[in-house]
Amino acid sequence: MPFGIFLPNAQLVPERLQGIEGGFDATWGPLSAQFTTYYQEVTNLITTRNLGAGQLPAGFFFGTQNINAGKAVVQGIEAQVGWQIAPGWKADVNYTTVSSKIVDNQYDPLSVGKQQAGIPTQQAAATLGYSDPRGWRLSGRLRWIGQSWGDNDNTLPLSSYTVIDASAG
Repeated sequence: MPFGIFLPNAQLVPERLQGIEGGFDATWGPLSAQFTTYYQEVTNLITTRNLGAGQLPAGFFFGTQNINAGKAVVQGIEAQVGWQIAPGWKADVNYTTVSSKIVDNQYDPLSVGKQQAGIPTQQAAATLGYSDPRGWRLSGRLRWIGQSWGDNDNTLPLSSYTVIDASAG
């Protein structure tokens, strides 16, 4: 039994982004730091709109379609601190905060001023890695992704979550 459908849209035009960013990278012996801040304006914003009951194929009770919906303003900060603990061993801590607000949406005026769907406002990570001169690498990372929204009207909250990554090569 079908539930929802995602319809294509051949009328989409490319998004356009204008922005500015600045930051610095610094190293002090075994310590390193990176800091970046940015501001962007996205026009022809590609997002989704919910389909009305009359637009749904038979048997479907929910559907969306990609649309060009106006404009978003994105601004944020990214920071990272690294520590070369010993030969081959390195630790990093990262933090990102971002505001990605829709500022114009003729198809969904309720979304104006709200955080874009699927973009969390905060993320953080901690990584510990080892690499030896022969090319072997091991790493583990703990990532936290903050709350986001499943829709542009911010009525479907998506809980924050944590991910643990491990790799070897």
